[in-house]
Amino acid sequence: MEKPTPGAGAKAVRAAARRVHIEVPEHRLLGRIGGGSYGEVLLASSLMGTFRAIKVVFRRSFEDEAPYRREFDGIRRFEPISRTHESLVDVLQVGQDPSGQYFYYIMELADDLERGSNIDPDCYRPRTLRAELDLRKRLPVAECVRIGISLCEGLGQLHEHGLVHRDVKPSNIVFAHGVPKLADIGLVGGLGEARSFVGTPGFVPPEGPGSKEADIYSLGKLLYEAGVGKDRQSFPEIPPELLDAQDTDSILELNEVIVKACHANPADRYHSAGAMAEDLALVQRGKSVRRLRLLERRLKFVTRGGAIAVGAAAVLGVTVWGILRDHQLQAQINQRQIGGLVADGTHALARGDLIGALPYFADGLRLDAGDKVRTMTDRLRIGLTLAQCPRLVQSWSLGKEISDVEFSTDGRSLVIADWQGTARVYDVSSGKPWFPEISPLWYLETASLSPDGRQLLTASEDQSAALWDVKTGELVRRFTAHERTYGGAFSPDGRLIALASTNNLIRVYERESGLERLVLRGHSERVEHVAFNHEGTILVSASNDQTARLWDLRTGTEIGQPLAHKSWVKDASFSPDDRQIVTACFDHTARVWDVKTGREIGPPLEHHDLVFTASFSPDGQTILTASLDGTARLWDAATHQPLPLNPVFLHSGRVRHACFSPEGNRIAVAGVDGWVAIWDVAASAIRPRTIPGTLSGNGERYVVCSNGWAEVFDTAAQAPVSPRMQVAAAGVRLDASGHFLVASSTNRQGMLFRVWAVDSGRPISPAISASDSSAVAILNNTGTTLAKYAGTMVEVFETRSGARLFPPLDRRQPVTAVAFNPTLHSLVTVVGDSVLLWSLPGGTSQCAPLHHICGVTHAEFSPDGRYLLTSCADSQLTECYAQVWDAATGAPVGPRFRHHDGVTSASFSPDGRRVITVGEDRFAGVWRIGQGSPLVPPFEHKAQAQDGVFSRSGRWLATGCHDGEVCIWESDTGLPLGPPFWNGEPIVRVRFIAHDRGVVAVGSSGHAWYWELPPTTLSVTDLLALSALLNPNLALSLNHDLSQTSRQEIWKRHRSEHPELFSVSAQQLALWHEQQARQCEADNAWPGALVHLNRLADLRPGDPKVAQWRQEAARKFAGKEVR
Repeated sequence: MEKPTPGAGAKAVRAAARRVHIEVPEHRLLGRIGGGSYGEVLLASSLMGTFRAIKVVFRRSFEDEAPYRREFDGIRRFEPISRTHESLVDVLQVGQDPSGQYFYYIMELADDLERGSNIDPDCYRPRTLRAELDLRKRLPVAECVRIGISLCEGLGQLHEHGLVHRDVKPSNIVFAHGVPKLADIGLVGGLGEARSFVGTPGFVPPEGPGSKEADIYSLGKLLYEAGVGKDRQSFPEIPPELLDAQDTDSILELNEVIVKACHANPADRYHSAGAMAEDLALVQRGKSVRRLRLLERRLKFVTRGGAIAVGAAAVLGVTVWGILRDHQLQAQINQRQIGGLVADGTHALARGDLIGALPYFADGLRLDAGDKVRTMTDRLRIGLTLAQCPRLVQSWSLGKEISDVEFSTDGRSLVIADWQGTARVYDVSSGKPWFPEISPLWYLETASLSPDGRQLLTASEDQSAALWDVKTGELVRRFTAHERTYGGAFSPDGRLIALASTNNLIRVYERESGLERLVLRGHSERVEHVAFNHEGTILVSASNDQTARLWDLRTGTEIGQPLAHKSWVKDASFSPDDRQIVTACFDHTARVWDVKTGREIGPPLEHHDLVFTASFSPDGQTILTASLDGTARLWDAATHQPLPLNPVFLHSGRVRHACFSPEGNRIAVAGVDGWVAIWDVAASAIRPRTIPGTLSGNGERYVVCSNGWAEVFDTAAQAPVSPRMQVAAAGVRLDASGHFLVASSTNRQGMLFRVWAVDSGRPISPAISASDSSAVAILNNTGTTLAKYAGTMVEVFETRSGARLFPPLDRRQPVTAVAFNPTLHSLVTVVGDSVLLWSLPGGTSQCAPLHHICGVTHAEFSPDGRYLLTSCADSQLTECYAQVWDAATGAPVGPRFRHHDGVTSASFSPDGRRVITVGEDRFAGVWRIGQGSPLVPPFEHKAQAQDGVFSRSGRWLATGCHDGEVCIWESDTGLPLGPPFWNGEPIVRVRFIAHDRGVVAVGSSGHAWYWELPPTTLSVTDLLALSALLNPNLALSLNHDLSQTSRQEIWKRHRSEHPELFSVSAQQLALWHEQQARQCEADNAWPGALVHLNRLADLRPGDPKVAQWRQEAARKFAGKEVR
């Protein structure tokens, strides 16, 4: 290790700063805000007015050239890595003084300690963890854990790229947009790299800095100061008052992590930052790290004992059971890592980022390879997620920085322009170029296809804009105004061309003649972009003078006041109805404006870097933005919130442009790295199969009745399982199992019921009469007993003879439900807020009524008949519950399963040991009989949960909600197994069928639907490669070489082998347009609905329902006719 460099002290650094005049291009230096290793940290403002932190490292601070060059090389290595994780400070630019006296790097600025992101340079104080601790002394455990997980992930990124931080401590942790980030990155160096001894006493481990283990040690000490509130030199002391605090258990769990991280022996510390994050995640989820650590110590003892332990076991007579149990303990420890991966993927699912969830789920499958049961769940989770992911339908790796992309008006072609001066039109389907390349041009800014697709308009910095013949590539006309042009656009009818210039002007030309029609003056700096409204009467312009402006093309005058921004405005476009404008700004936001008033509408759409483009979808419901933060994002145009499903498209580099296809289902994204991707979001539309009949109780079968004939079908196979039965009835209903059918008809006396055996297709009972035409009939599980109820009366009959078993039961209050015990001779009736148990065949009461605090919503027996489960709810915000009772005595079994509102349904697991409850409080809970606490944290829905059920295996759960969502969950963790299914109608019943290969749901209208549950069949290797392809920012952490060439090769190979993952069928596209039309209709957005219905009419020609729907939408859209 090198000796410390005396010149690297703070005094020497400041002295060097005084002797050197510092200049950073396009930035104004505002003052010193700190000093780090070997340099000064300055507050600066860019030309766009964005505040930045700039670190300047001086050559004079080093005795030799070698360490100075090493620092410069290190920051250059770190610069691309800085964008791979949000917990690393983003390095925006690295530069060097031409004279060699210093180098600098520009970073995102930390929040202000008091004002957050609202920076006042006159009183700016950076928000660091040290500043937070100075104010608050110690942080709550939950906050410490969140910070620790973020920093572990950031360190993990450094370590995976062969770098270490060397000086992790509270003053080197800054908060930007509230996110904790590793700062003072000038200390970052290679693993094992020889250099001066850097670090801070107390945070540096006994062996010194420069290793992964040393960084983990430092992070442990940081968490000690933050969570315990003591100086790191006091480690491992815990103040007595903390041992008496309310969160003592949490403090001790966090301390278990800290102790392991800060072990004096590097071999006994966490082997990676990821492993430390996994333990912190356990603490976050309320699990016990201390218990797991005890297991680890036991396993370590057993391993160290080796052969001696085996011999001792023989001598002492230790049983094989002990050895097997140790293997189980080892498996439990191994599950921690898998649990962390699944938790990370689930977190991405909660954000709607399905693509971002895939790498975690794929890695979890890899680690679960030896567990057949877990593998089934992993594959289902991945299959459900993949099914609703956007499809990467086309891709180009051009190796040149892309400046512009645009779809043709029919969506079949895409024009791609690059900075090196070429433009070309490609076939979206095949990826092949349609026509010759148009070149050479100089610094090509934009390329736009004419509405008829015959000509291409280019704007470049060679002091001209030009019009080209697309088919031949020949020049049609050059617009020579002796000024650079930065943007150009055709009018909607293709007759006019508008050009944005560097001399602050906008020129409008006639396309055919090339004559200049208008010159629009008003901007004070160069104009970046122009766009016509859809009528072709108004133009919007975006400029570096920090404004967007509207122009009346009939008069050539400006409309209203400029739309003022805080930085350069890069892009602007109209909504489809021309009532709003969205602008893209270099202040990291896109903003929406009212055209008529010029007022900003709603909150800005925020990115983490410069926003280059922003546009509305063709239906006006969504906004698409593209940013140098490496993402294209989709936003709800009404709320300005990210879309709930698939709101982010990650790119391999900084994104310069993104645009919608004319249909709105496809998005083209282009980056500075030369990669252009087309995504299709219509794949998220999963159509359930409509069930054309009435389901049995278990959902496995359904019955169809027409003209007095009934036939029963297998739900999954859609195959008949019964002969056609001439039931001559107005209504038919299957029993719970689907093996018996109850046919009902009316006469003058009331109702007649007859029971049929489904397998034989023959009646097994005479007609059983009921005086009330509203009567409901229920069968027991063997079909031998029938109960019918109406009003306050319940009657029970022997099926084959039709004889009444005992006199009618009159409960004086309306009976709302009846259920048979599957094994005992008893039934239960629900009357208001009470449940009554009756013995059969005598009809005597088994016990006193089982009273509830409000109306009973559900009652069912356990599979073995031992228990009865009930739930209750009312119309008020009452804390209700479900309760298990002894089916023989009516005695309560265990405590109540409580919710914060009404409990709408409850159900037993197949083994009868667990219960799922769902409620109006939007939560579902899993409980063990006899225990009053949920087995897993309750899982939340977006709306009231209406029904919940276990799968046949008991491993999964399905819940149905009032908002039409059907959710699939893992029963032993409460984690979702994928994004929810949706059908737009409130769900009242859900069931797993076909050996858990599908799920059915019944809506409030009585209609039913079937969704297949498709586990993925891809190999682990293919899944990891696919995840890296779809998540370019995660490619390095997955150790995939995704160069331009390899990315394209992986995409082509996977598309060839698995075309269904890279395409959208016509059926899916039609369903997507149908769903979008319904959403527009619900929002009274009739113009948007017509966009989708017009396309739906093309996809379903001759469909009378679509034609009628389209005509109705047209009438509601201000009486306008359909196109």
